[in-house]
Parts: sequence; C-alpha cells; structure tokens
Amino acid sequence: QIVLPMPSAQRWSRLARAGCCRWYARRGGSSSAASALSPPLLSDERILVGPGYNRWVQLGPTTLAGLGIGAYFTVPGVLGPGLCKAQGVVAQAATDFSMSTLVPTLTLMPLVAASLAAGLARTSDEIGVRRLGLAASIVYPMGVYVLPAAAVAANSLSAFAPCYALIGGIGFFAGYPQIPPFLMRWFPDRKGLALSLYGATFGSSVLFFAPLISLVQPSFKRDPTRLGSLEEVSTHIMGSMGHAAGGEDGAVPA
Repeated sequence: QIVLPMPSAQRWSRLARAGCCRWYARRGGSSSAASALSPPLLSDERILVGPGYNRWVQLGPTTLAGLGIGAYFTVPGVLGPGLCKAQGVVAQAATDFSMSTLVPTLTLMPLVAASLAAGLARTSDEIGVRRLGLAASIVYPMGVYVLPAAAVAANSLSAFAPCYALIGGIGFFAGYPQIPPFLMRWFPDRKGLALSLYGATFGSSVLFFAPLISLVQPSFKRDPTRLGSLEEVSTHIMGSMGHAAGGEDGAVPA
C-alpha cells in the first residue's frame, strides 16, 4: 500500500500503532485487541491507496469543493439586491437592509477565516483534513446560507451579521485553507498545477453560480397581489376608517 506523506507527529504515531499491532499478532493476541489500536474513522492515517490508484482522480472532489466554497462571492453580487428588497419586494423599504450596512458585514467572513487560519495552523494539522472537511460541509452552508436566510426572513441584521461572519467564517476556515496542503500531499511533483486548478475553480465559481441562481430564482418568486388603482385603494382605506369610527359613510365600494 502507498501511504500519503503525513506530518512527523502523525507518522510516528502511525508507525508506533502498526508496530504494536504486529507485536500483538506475534504474541498471539486477539484480533480485537489489535483492531482497538487501529486509527479512528476520521483520522488522516486512514488515507491509504493501492499501488495502482490514479491520484488525478483526487482533483475532481477538491476542485468541486473549491467551486462550492467560492460560491459565497454570489451573495453580495447576485443575492445582495434581493436581500435589500426582502420586505419591500418591488422596491427597498425603510426597514430593509441597505447595501451600505450589508457589504461590510459580508466582508467580515473571509477576515474571520483568515484570522483562524493564522492562529490555528498547528491545531489544523492535529485535527486533520478529514475532520475539518466534515465540519466544513456542515458549518459552512449553515453559516453562509441557512441561518442568514432565516435572519433575512426575520429582518434582523443583528442576527444576520454573526451568522454570516462568525459561523460562516469558521466553516470557511475548515474548508478552503485545508485543501491546498492536502493537494500537495497527493501531488508533491505537480504542486503548482494542482493548486492552480483548485484556485481557478474557487475564483471562477461566481461565473457558474451567478447564471444558475438567476435561472432558479424565478421559481421562488411570487407576484404581489394587486389591490387596485390608487383611487380604489384610497377609497377603500377611507371607507374602512369611517366604518371603524362608526360613521354613516363607512360603506366600502364594491
């Protein structure tokens, strides 16, 4: 079997565990005792491939991951105008978000991710790519799409900002900066090519998702209910007010 290069601490841990398993086997120990020393399910030490494995297959999942992570560019560019008309629907209402307050909030997410990447570089190696990838697949969409959508529906900027910036930043940290070191393990002789393909898909994700969102958005839209002309609506309102006040002229026209 071919084992991908790992950090020195993980490599020594793997060698020690393998040596213990062989020692148990020689001493006639039970298989359960030996399997108890096997790496955990989400450990990077389980990244094993056979001699005939095609490493170029790994470019598919990693570039797709970069494409999905880079989709956050579409939030201010494509979804931003819609977020600023969530209450007014056809035009921005006084209670809607404004782009002047929305854009600074959206730029905080990469800043949070960069700060975490700089401060937790050593911890990332200890946690491992597989655990961080699983965390990113859950935390990132929750922080960038699901929870902010609920905050927009509630028209709460104070809830939108921490959901997008903090939770989305943690998910971004768990995904985007962890893939380049992983690619360099697979392509020690083609680092530039692998990282360029990953960066290209990440940066060009808006070219893919912008038309896709524009194509899907009409399916989630509903035309406002027409109440009538301005004269009809004014007469209806005035008649309702007169009726509520107990006046004789409070009849509502048909």
